[in-house]
Amino acid sequence: HLNFEVKYYVENPSQLLDEQTRWLFFLQTWKKIVNGSLPTSPQTCCLLTSYYLQATFGPISSEGEDLINISNLESVPIVVKENTPVILELRGLLKEQSIERAQTNFLDHVRRVELYGVDLHPVKDGKGKLIQLGISGRNLSIYRSSNNVRINSFAWCKILRLFYKKKRFFIQLQHEKFEEYDTVVGFVLPTKRAAKLLWKNCIEQHSFFR
Repeated sequence: HLNFEVKYYVENPSQLLDEQTRWLFFLQTWKKIVNGSLPTSPQTCCLLTSYYLQATFGPISSEGEDLINISNLESVPIVVKENTPVILELRGLLKEQSIERAQTNFLDHVRRVELYGVDLHPVKDGKGKLIQLGISGRNLSIYRSSNNVRINSFAWCKILRLFYKKKRFFIQLQHEKFEEYDTVVGFVLPTKRAAKLLWKNCIEQHSFFR
């Protein structure tokens, strides 16, 4: 089947001029929250859910109606089911907020989530440790696989070359003034196809945002 999804995540989606484009960003980021590919803290998830409900169903008229709205969603993050009273309280605070304003607030908050707009690829470093390499419009970043904490990043302006050979992917970094040679950082992927896909996605992101 064919999926129609956002490919390039702009830094501030709430300022997109086209209404339909903003709506697609809204739907796509919510989908990523629901399926777990955009992890958030419980507090942030509850806040974003309240904005999502406000932008989708409009102002709350009763707690009973909102419980029905939540149950009618195709799927919701587990943290939402565990914190329904918090969601209802937040919805009460948003009762005067328009649908358009709620959508804008959702986008303005979701862009601050650490992994917003980051395309993650599982790789192994030079020591054979499993990590994740994240591609975004800003840079290439390295994340711990266990908790998605960023441990390093490479700005696009510092990257001279990206290339792959068989299952290995390489980043050639511009040397600093005190260094004599450029630095090349290598990673190992599960297959040659995965290495090529990582390289392709890096080139596309860099070309689009540079």
